[in-house]
Amino acid sequence: MDNYDSEMTREQCREVFDSIDADKSGTISQRELRSAFREMGYDPQKSELRGVFRDIDLDGDGRISFEEYCTFVKYDMLMSIFEDFDSNNNGTICKDELFQAITKLGITSTREEVDAMFDQIDESGDGEVSYEEFMKVFFDTLNF
Repeated sequence: MDNYDSEMTREQCREVFDSIDADKSGTISQRELRSAFREMGYDPQKSELRGVFRDIDLDGDGRISFEEYCTFVKYDMLMSIFEDFDSNNNGTICKDELFQAITKLGITSTREEVDAMFDQIDESGDGEVSYEEFMKVFFDTLNF
């Protein structure tokens, strides 16, 4: 859970985006993305790179805009948080897992407060928070 300590701001997102955008065109190409991966010590297969690029390039124009990049970073951060909260790795978060995660983050809340929060997130009412329910609630709370 320590990786939440340094929440990325819009400015930090811009800095990383600009460092990947080698030709300073305002967008990231597949070549620039591949170079960024290589600089991090990872050499993806062409098919893997195309898949990642397609996932980030939401409008399909062949370039990753700053907004598309920020959206990707937000989803990636929330996926990481969701996976950490899902301590039994079953793909959902139960009330106990949410309470444990909030406690580990150092947030002081009563069990009743956490249960009430959980009930608001659990739109289906099935007693478990799915990734989709989690994303609906928390995606817009990341302000960058």
